Amino acid sequence: SFVAIFGMLQLESALVRFYYRNINYIARINYFKSLLIISVTTTSLLSLMVVLCSELISHYLLGDKDILLILIIGSILNISYNGLVLFSGILRLENMSKKYLLVTISQSFITILSFFFFIYYIELGILSVFLSQLFGSIIGIILSIRYIKEILNPFRIKYSEVKDSLKYSLPQVPSVLGGWLNNYAGRYVMLIYFS
Repeated sequence: SFVAIFGMLQLESALVRFYYRNINYIARINYFKSLLIISVTTTSLLSLMVVLCSELISHYLLGDKDILLILIIGSILNISYNGLVLFSGILRLENMSKKYLLVTISQSFITILSFFFFIYYIELGILSVFLSQLFGSIIGIILSIRYIKEILNPFRIKYSEVKDSLKYSLPQVPSVLGGWLNNYAGRYVMLIYFS
């Protein structure tokens, strides 16, 4: 989730804040596409770094080589999750409430169904959680793209809008990290303490 936070750069907040600043529909869509490219690129680079260092992280830092596959799948999951956040966000912003609901329900259903399949039939253990979330987010992206495919025609990045978005969203990253630490640090401390 640490990679997801930095990969997203809080751009979903900027998307909501600045989307309607453009009265022109094409300008709004190009703004969305610019943020999508930046977010997916950043997340992909960070995920690639995690994959390249996954053996080092799993063996030396975590002391468990079995975590190697989880780190790799988790890195791929971050890319798909951040894409899903932006794609589902555009469904909401374009007032496609029913389509957004369908994407969310389908994603949840596939995630739950695949989790039970992986945990009970294939017996993958904790890896089941990551694989099921990956499958659910991929289904969510596929459905979202199906609903907004006309939006995804070729485009150009408008750097001035990306710059404004980053000015707005980057200062929020430390507070999101702080919230993440608040939510999860206590769990790790208790896990270490009681183990």
